[in-house]
Amino acid sequence: MTKSEPQHIGQSARETSRRKRLSEIETKLSQHRDLQKKFQTEKGRRRTRQQVAASESQRLPTTALFAMLWPAIIQAALALDEARQRLAEAETRVALRRGEHKTLSDKRDAVAVDLKLDRLGRKSGRLRNQGA
Repeated sequence: MTKSEPQHIGQSARETSRRKRLSEIETKLSQHRDLQKKFQTEKGRRRTRQQVAASESQRLPTTALFAMLWPAIIQAALALDEARQRLAEAETRVALRRGEHKTLSDKRDAVAVDLKLDRLGRKSGRLRNQGA
């Protein structure tokens, strides 16, 4: 009867096996320490974010303050809407006036051209009469 593994191994074989197992354990331990550091870093980041959030929440207005300010906020929003409406109406009036101004300016220019032509025609008629 032959055995696949000997029951008795030598001292050097046991030492090699022990060193190999220690190396595996040290590798696993190192991996676990790295993972632990990663978790501790993340825990610190979360704690910092939680402190920042708590600090920001303390700076937010309380419900009572918000309730007190709400009517003023609504009134300001309504006043802003009204001002925007008045601005739109004023812009419409300005656009209409510009159109009227353009029409009147064009008429004025046309009349000025007609006057110049009329004067020029009279002047040339006088020149003809003088020359004849």
